[in-house]
Order: sequence, then structure tokens, then C-alpha cells
Amino acid sequence: MDLLNSLSVSQFFEPFRDRANAYECKLSSTHTFLMLLREVQKKVLYLDPIFLQGTLKSQKAQYAEFVVAPYLAIMSGIDESQPLVLDASLKQNLIDSLTMVVSHLNRCQKALQECLEEKRSLVPRFYFVGDEELLAMIGEGRNMETAQRCLKKLFQAIHRANIDETSKCIMSMESESGEIVAFDKVSIHGVAKARRIVLSYSY
Repeated sequence: MDLLNSLSVSQFFEPFRDRANAYECKLSSTHTFLMLLREVQKKVLYLDPIFLQGTLKSQKAQYAEFVVAPYLAIMSGIDESQPLVLDASLKQNLIDSLTMVVSHLNRCQKALQECLEEKRSLVPRFYFVGDEELLAMIGEGRNMETAQRCLKKLFQAIHRANIDETSKCIMSMESESGEIVAFDKVSIHGVAKARRIVLSYSY
């Protein structure tokens, strides 16, 4: 497109103006199509595991209906009948469909951020961990090893909790330098249940 714009000031451009304008429209549509497709693919790669397999399974049906199904239909249509990018990009319904999918993805991402912010408002220490880590903790509420990986970020000077695998009780906490503070028996199931209640609050 930059090349066409630079050629348009040439004294020899006038006989080719109509053809050049047609190509400029095609290239503009192709650019819009590719940018939308890239944005959709990027967001789908990030949100698919969260809505379909992990943290927000409760929203799976809506996500599948308004994002996954249209996206697969678009990709299937391109693959079968539009092997050339330029040909595919000129189909206005594809651009409209991609625009709609992007809109739904943006709403999903906004809902996800609101969910994470709500969890952090309930437990302010969650501000010390990133979105990916918090999502893992929400999605794997029964897995204490997931929480173990975040302990040093959530609580200063605590490197890990030592757990008795037989009784499923937290026996002590340990610093990075090896200092140990022993506890009376604390049931891991009670801790996990309390954490699940907090993380699932209003969601």
C-alpha cells in the first residue's frame, strides 16, 4: 500500500489509477482480515484452556457457542473454499464474522479480569501473584502443590509448607534458609476447603 501511495504522485500514474485503486481496496481488506484473524487466534490460544478445560468451566457452553463454533466455521470455510489469502479476505461475511468473534473474546477477557480482581479483593495477597498463577490456583483448588509453588510470593519468608502425606496434615512451614516452624496438626483438607470457598465466592 505504501508503494501504491508513492506511485500515485508519478506523472505516469493516471492511466493505472483505476486499477491501482482496486488493488488498494483489496490490500486494505486483506490487511483488516489478517489483523482480525491474528487477534482472534492469539486470544483463543490464551482463553481456550481457561474456559474449556480449567478455571471457568461454568462458562464453557457460552464460550463454545459464541467463540469456538464461529471461529471453527470461519477456519473451515477458509480452508475448503478460499485457499488464497486475497480471495478469502474479500469475503465481507468473513470479516464481519471475525469482528463479532473478536467482540465476544474481548467480553470474555473482561469477565475473566473482573473475576480475578474479585478474588484479589477477597484475598489481597493474591495481588502478589500473576494472572497465570492465580488461574492455576483457582482451577486446581484440590491440588496443594499448585499453592506450594506460590507460597513464597504470597507470604514473605515462607518457602514451603511441609505436609504429612499419610495424615494429609500441614506439619510445619519452612523458610528458604531451612528454618522450620512446627504447627499443631492442620488438616490439608480444611485448608483446601477454605481456599475453595474463597476462590469460588460469587462465581
